[in-house]
Amino acid sequence: MGTIMEFWQTIAATVIGGVITLATTILTINHQKALDKNRRKLEKIEKVYELLSKLESSYRMEWASDCMSINNRKYSDQFRIKERLPFEEIKMLIGFYAPELKEDADKLIALSKDRYGKLKSSIVDIEMSSMSTDETDTLKQQLTTVFYEIKNDIESIQNKLVKIGDTLI
Repeated sequence: MGTIMEFWQTIAATVIGGVITLATTILTINHQKALDKNRRKLEKIEKVYELLSKLESSYRMEWASDCMSINNRKYSDQFRIKERLPFEEIKMLIGFYAPELKEDADKLIALSKDRYGKLKSSIVDIEMSSMSTDETDTLKQQLTTVFYEIKNDIESIQNKLVKIGDTLI
């Protein structure tokens, strides 16, 4: 009778040990999946941050070049950045990895394309040589105002991205 009891105790201990091992393995796998998901999200958030920095730098160059064109009263694209601005990639990454910032991104893109784009068109299309100093000063002020709104929106989104990133670490 003692042997049968020992046999069942051994079986029970083995089953309990197996269940504990299985539970530990499942918990470890789930924890690793969560870590991997957070790491991937953090990488994408860092990518958006970098793209926004690139966008701000591009607008800074465009703004400086546009102001120079106005000062010279002649449009010049000598210092312009020729590459496409990463609006679609920013919008996509924010949609997937920081959807709470979608409204901010849409506002930034609208500001960039609509307001700055219209001012940019006016610089290219108008004959600046016939403009008065007051008119060129007004145009430069409008450009500067929109540039700083874009810059501030970019910084605001970047600050929010940092806060999101902090929750993932």
